[in-house]
Amino acid sequence: MRYLLIEDSAEVAVPILRYFQAKGYAIDHADTIKLAKASLQVQDYDAVILDLNMPDGNGMDLLVQLRRERNQHPPVLVLSVNHAVDTRLKSFESGANDYLLKPFDLRELDARLRNLLTPPVGATGRVLRLGELELDFHERQITFRGELLQLSPKDFTLLEVLLVNANRPVSKSMLQDKLYGFGDGAVSPNAIELRIARIRKKLQPTGVGIKALWGIGYQIKLDD
Repeated sequence: MRYLLIEDSAEVAVPILRYFQAKGYAIDHADTIKLAKASLQVQDYDAVILDLNMPDGNGMDLLVQLRRERNQHPPVLVLSVNHAVDTRLKSFESGANDYLLKPFDLRELDARLRNLLTPPVGATGRVLRLGELELDFHERQITFRGELLQLSPKDFTLLEVLLVNANRPVSKSMLQDKLYGFGDGAVSPNAIELRIARIRKKLQPTGVGIKALWGIGYQIKLDD
């Protein structure tokens, strides 16, 4: 998953960034409307976390523009200290998908965001299955015959992306986009290959494999 956090307060932003990075998400941070617009122009996001009171503009105006101009409409969760019903209603009318009052628990923010994500094709409720491998989106866990696969947060995210796109090729650039944000700095050219190798070992007993497609990327599927 890759999120965009639009929040000018470091006191609010830093804990959010640390929380989601520790869970293996890619999350970009914009502390101005200008930077948020630049990020949205070059990157597609699974969800946007938007503070309404920004130093160089109104988050509500950005929300309206996002809904009007973007071909893809990522879910938007608004963060605000404003308890007024009128403000919440205006946020929803402008295109917000959820509204969370400050202060909040990071676990609630995480749960609300995942509830906004559209389940992939083939999922039953919150669970996607490939053979006997099961991905639970809300619990963020992957199991085989009821046993939890022990994966690092980033390896989990990579495997999640592959499973969501089961039986379809996934490019290396897409995997990098989902795993690493702008703030992650230089990423080793073989970082994806190393993670794939580790995940393959975890999948050996499951009957599910990851096939490398030369010049295209990777594809997860049931073993032949």
